[in-house]
Amino acid sequence: MPAANGIGAVRSIAKAYSCLATGGRELGLNQRTLTALSAPPIPPALGTKDRVMFVEAAYSLGYLKPFPSFNFGSSHRAFGTPGSGGSFAFADPDAQLGFAYAMNKMGFDIWEDPRQHDLRLAVYRCLGRL
Repeated sequence: MPAANGIGAVRSIAKAYSCLATGGRELGLNQRTLTALSAPPIPPALGTKDRVMFVEAAYSLGYLKPFPSFNFGSSHRAFGTPGSGGSFAFADPDAQLGFAYAMNKMGFDIWEDPRQHDLRLAVYRCLGRL
């Protein structure tokens, strides 16, 4: 399970997503890659139901994109990755924001862990972007 063992310090994950949200120069990414990451997802021919998680989802280049049942970021250009137990990290190119959340105690929510959700909303309130 390649995606199941990603481990990192939350501060470092937020920094990586911040680099993605602000142009990707530190990571050596070109504009073509950043444009593809920020583009709206192309719906799969067999539907938008994730066959592993059994929920509706939208992906682009392996990253989760905002969709009606899990809206994050300030526009469709955001992209990120949820993690086990309620963690979540994403880049918001419009707000030039990298966000990462991991908890000390695992939860049961797939998309909207209430702790992460409330923290994410507080960040956007501080930015004046709600």
